[in-house]
Amino acid sequence: MTTFSYKRGAPITIDLVVNDAGAYAPATLTARAKLKRALGNGTPPTPEAETLADLSIAFVAAAGQDPAYWRLTVPPGTIDGKGYGLFIVDVELSNGGTVIQVTDPILIDIDESVTP
Repeated sequence: MTTFSYKRGAPITIDLVVNDAGAYAPATLTARAKLKRALGNGTPPTPEAETLADLSIAFVAAAGQDPAYWRLTVPPGTIDGKGYGLFIVDVELSNGGTVIQVTDPILIDIDESVTP
């Protein structure tokens, strides 16, 4: 499981590379992701666990040698007041309303910052 580290209050941005970019037209794909607090050592919570944030997701087309990717963003301050520690997110991709993939979970480690 991949872990990304951020300081509390900083913007959270993750670029998720599209492995099979040619299989579906980006215009027909829908992506959604929810940020939740991870359990224990990064264990995913139950589906009923509180959603702390819905991530903004934008598709970025391939350019030259750079592959296509999904940019996931949690704006600064969105999870302020939720403490620090391990959070978790996965991304659900659907095509025409049919789920075609759910990514492996991604851990987000939020550390305290010196300046509140």
